[in-house]
Amino acid sequence: MKLSYRGVPYDYTPPSLEMTESEIMATYRGQSYPLRYPRHMTLVQPIADLSYRGVPYRSTVNGGAEPRERGVLRPLGSSIPMTAGEFSQVNQIHQANLCKRLSARIAIARDRGDEKLLQLLERESQDLVCSR
Repeated sequence: MKLSYRGVPYDYTPPSLEMTESEIMATYRGQSYPLRYPRHMTLVQPIADLSYRGVPYRSTVNGGAEPRERGVLRPLGSSIPMTAGEFSQVNQIHQANLCKRLSARIAIARDRGDEKLLQLLERESQDLVCSR
C-alpha cells in the first residue's frame, strides 16, 4: 500500500495476523457473526533474579513477580528487611496518625458548622475504629 507522510511517500505492508474464530456468536443490528481474535503463540518468560531500588525480586514464568526472600516484609522502596513485629508496630503508628488527622478534621468541621461533612467524618472514624 502506498502512503505518504508530510509529502514523503512510503510503502506500508500491514503485519499479517492469523485470526481464529471463536464459538461465541455476537449480534450487531440483528446480524449474527462469530467473534474473531488473533491467535497468539505463548512465549515462556525467562525466570530471572532482579532488583528494583535495592529490593530483590524474581520474575515468574507467566510474567509476574514475586519477592525473592519469603517471610521478610519490606517497606516500599527500602532495602532494609522488616520483621513481622516491626511491621505491626509501623502499622499501629500509621493507624494512630490517621486517627489523629481525622479528629483534627472533625474539629474543623464542627467549628464551621458543616453537618454533612461532620457525618461523613464520623462514619470514617467508625470505619477506622478510632477511639476518641
